[in-house]
Amino acid sequence: MRRSIICLAATSFLLMGPALAQEAKYTWTGYGKNVPQTNKCPTYKMQIDVTVANGRVVGLFQQEGRTQRNFNLPLLPDGSFKGEARLDANTIAVSGRISGESGEILLYGYCEFRGTLKKV
Repeated sequence: MRRSIICLAATSFLLMGPALAQEAKYTWTGYGKNVPQTNKCPTYKMQIDVTVANGRVVGLFQQEGRTQRNFNLPLLPDGSFKGEARLDANTIAVSGRISGESGEILLYGYCEFRGTLKKV
């Protein structure tokens, strides 16, 4: 009997592992903000989709009418992430924080795209 209970408990923990590691998806759509030397950013619409899984933050972002880009960054224990995403000949800084049902995202380069990520 005791052995059965221990086996059942161990099996429960093994089965819970994948549930704890499930991916979470977030999204933001909004307009840019001007940075020095720019004046058109408020007309640039951006869609950002983020998936968090296995300690990584994987993002797809696309400015309306432009090529879709991506980033793949480590998720730190405090829920933050930071790095760069490749553009044609340049890069754009990517940073943010994930916290349960929402998060924050910032893409900073030729424009500033900042917003609250909503869980989907």
